[in-house]
Amino acid sequence: MLKNNVKQNFTQAFFEDSHKNLWVGTNGGVFRYDRNQKKIIKFDIPKVKGQELRVMRFLEDKNKTIWVGTSAFLLKIEGKTLRTYDKTPNDI
Repeated sequence: MLKNNVKQNFTQAFFEDSHKNLWVGTNGGVFRYDRNQKKIIKFDIPKVKGQELRVMRFLEDKNKTIWVGTSAFLLKIEGKTLRTYDKTPNDI
C-alpha cells in the first residue's frame, strides 16, 4: 500500500514514532502512514525557488512533536500542516 501511494523520485528518511506511525521523507513531501487506520497522509514541503528540497531526518521530541529536517530548513508537524523554521527553535 505504501509503495503505491508514495510516488517520488528520491526517498531519504524513514521514521517510526511513539504512536507506531511510519514517516517517509522524499523530495516531494512528507508522508505519514497510520497503521491503525491503514491510511496515508501527505504533507507538502514548502517550495524554495531554484532548489530541490530533500527530507533528511525525522525527530520526535519529549512532547511527542515530530520535527523534520530538510536540506534547507527545519519543519514542525502541526496537525495536518508543516510549520517552517529558518533557525532551530528553543523548544526542541
